[in-house]
Parts: sequence; C-alpha cells; structure tokens
Amino acid sequence: MHKICVPFFFLCLLPLLSLGQVANFWYDMHGEPVTVYHQNDVFAFRLTGGDLYLDSLPSAIVHTVTNRVDHPDHLTVVEFVPGYPDSVYEFVRDYIRQHPNYECGFDVVNIAPNRPNTMRGWSPIDDVLLISFRDPWFGPADIAALETRHGVQLYRTPPVGMPPGYSHCYFFKVAQPFLCETGNRTIDVCRKIWETDSARVIAVEPNLLQMIEVLTTDPFYAMEWHIQNSGQPLAYGDPGTFDADHDIDLMWGLGLDGSGIRVAVIDLDGFDLAHEDMQGAFVNPWDAINDIPLLPGRQNPNSAHGMCVSGIIAARSDNALGIAGVAPACEIVPILMNGSLASIVTAFLKAQDTTLRIDILNLSWRTVFSAGNIQNEIRNAKKSGRNGKGIVIVAGAGNYDADTVTLPAAYPEVISVIASVASNLNTEFGV
Repeated sequence: MHKICVPFFFLCLLPLLSLGQVANFWYDMHGEPVTVYHQNDVFAFRLTGGDLYLDSLPSAIVHTVTNRVDHPDHLTVVEFVPGYPDSVYEFVRDYIRQHPNYECGFDVVNIAPNRPNTMRGWSPIDDVLLISFRDPWFGPADIAALETRHGVQLYRTPPVGMPPGYSHCYFFKVAQPFLCETGNRTIDVCRKIWETDSARVIAVEPNLLQMIEVLTTDPFYAMEWHIQNSGQPLAYGDPGTFDADHDIDLMWGLGLDGSGIRVAVIDLDGFDLAHEDMQGAFVNPWDAINDIPLLPGRQNPNSAHGMCVSGIIAARSDNALGIAGVAPACEIVPILMNGSLASIVTAFLKAQDTTLRIDILNLSWRTVFSAGNIQNEIRNAKKSGRNGKGIVIVAGAGNYDADTVTLPAAYPEVISVIASVASNLNTEFGV
C-alpha cells in the first residue's frame, strides 16, 4: 500500500472554477472526426506491480479506486469527487506518479459532445489500438513498415480459422517509450495513422470502452406468452391478448426446434455454464476479454444478462425444469465481452472461426457510437459464415421507446428486432 499525505488545506478546497473540456479526435472509417473530451475528474494509469488502495488517498477528493488486475489492460482507475478545480486533482495525480511502480498515465475521455464531466460517463483509453487493413493479404513486411512509421508494435493477429480473403482486425500497442501523458497518446497515434495511411486501412481506432447497454421458463412455460399467448394472466402488467405471440409452438410441431443450429451469444456477463436447464446447450465457451476459453467463475456474479438471453433461446424443453427456449434443441456458444472495443472485435472474430460452425449471432445490447472495426467484422461475418452463405446476425433495436434504431442493429447487415408486449391489442404475430 502506497500512503499519500495531503495537506489539510487541499482537502478543504471548494470548487472555485469551471474548466472547459479539451477536445481530441481520431477519424472514423469514412474519414470524419470522432470527437471526445478529456475527463479531468478521472485518472487512469498502469502500475508494473502492486495495487493502489482507496484508504491511501484523501477521501474528500477521491471517490473510488479500481485496480483492474484481472483485465488485460491492468489499469488502475481513480475517480475524483467531481467539481474541484483541476489543480486539486493534479496535486493528487502528482502524488500517485510517485508510486514506485508507476509506469504511465492514460487518457480518460467522455464521448458525449458538450457533456459535463460526470463519474461513469467516461472511458479510459489504454495503449491498444485496432486496425483493419483494406488489403486482405497485408503481409509481415507491410506490418513491419507500419510499425516503424508510427512507433507501434503488433500485439495480436486475426486468429487461425478465419475464412481467407477477408480483411480482419489486427491489434497493435503504442510502443514504449513513445507512450506517455505528454507524448504520443493512443488517440494521437490513431489520428496520425489515418492521416498517413488511410489508403491502406479501413479503420484505426483506440480501445475505447463502448459503455454497452444491455437490452433486456417447463414449470413456467405457461408464462411464456411470446411462444403461445392464450390471454393467460401474467405475473406483471395486464393479462395477455389471445394470439399476440409468435406461434413458436407450431414450429416445434413441424420439427423446427433448433436441432443442428448453433447460436453465438455475445454478451457482457452471466453465463452459468452448469445451469440445470441448459444441460448440453453450451459448447465452446469463449472469454473474448482475455482471448482464452471461458471457464466457470469468469462471469459476473452480480448480473445474469447473458444467461437470460441464452435461456430464452435454448433452455431445454420437456425436462420438468424452468422454461423452454424458443429453439430448445439448438446449441449456444457463449462469448464473454466487457464492452471494450477490443473485446467486442475479438468476440466477432471468434464467431467467424470456421471450426465453430456458427449459424446465428445474437447481440442483445447496443453501443454508444459507431466503430469501423466492429462494422467491418459484421460485414465479414455476414458474407463469410456458413460456408459462404453468411452468418445470420440479430440485434435488439434499443431500449426506452427510442424513435431510432441503435447500433449495432442499425448496420445494414444486421436484422433489427423490436419488442412487443403480451397485451398488444393491435398486433397479432400468429400465422
């Protein structure tokens, strides 16, 4: 633990001035600036060893300390109490920089234009950047030349098993000693690569946290009005409306129960690989955060969104347990991501692995902004999957009665799905 003693008068400072946000930008895949704003009340940095603890910092100024030791970027994030002048935050940042294992600080940005600094409305940007090249055969000599031009180092190549002839995403890191708070920041490098090499790249982007928003069973089969709605009473809201459903049970009667179909569910957390109502459903689970097989215990115990989505799709039927999924005989490939651009792109790359034989890709979430590397991999999956027939990609249109379709559902390669309610008097889905 690194103790920091701060003079009392700094703890008593009131918010005396308001600082304007400093804008920075990189280019999207169309060459348009993507503008972000410096978040001065959050400090992200990397320690080469050890952790920093909240009780070692002034509680009047520091709100939260998060040591991301289990995350690939290994960043420590300090959230300050909002409203103080930046000089107060800088005083604490200077003390943190004296930590014996302090390596480097990183940008923390707010992606909402003109949005005031506020805790949790931001993303740290580490030293990882993602590049998709226009030439599918962009080779080692080309990569070496790019590394030399821009002070970056190849970090991860597209995995083995990708269909040939498609331009997939490469991961690079800004090389030390070029990366520091006052030198070549990741955003600057992304901008310079586009300005120099836009003829060679489809998209070059920093590893921004996307601020993902999630879109959210046989004893309980009677409650599944989306399968068969008879006007039955429900546990919430109004009773159902007869035939305001999808007639999924009729499809089962035709033998269409998902047999032989494999669905990749990319989600934030909550995959219970040993769930009693999903026995035999989960295959080839993958952790796209660390790019390794997903092991029990990696999921977030405080959320079950991935499990809810998987159960709605593939909960086993006729087993006297829980619910029945809409395709109770299909297989689910659970792919865990955490909202970072790197983990989302890694998840899409994994879903295109020809050995997994993915038929359908389910995305029950939305992103805050468009990312060229995501859109490029969606295009690849749409074209290359299922032996050239293309993976079917389905995404939720959005939450909160939004008037516009959100991303990734708005991409033309994606089937956008909106919700209904059990008491929908105007729409019957029956055939």
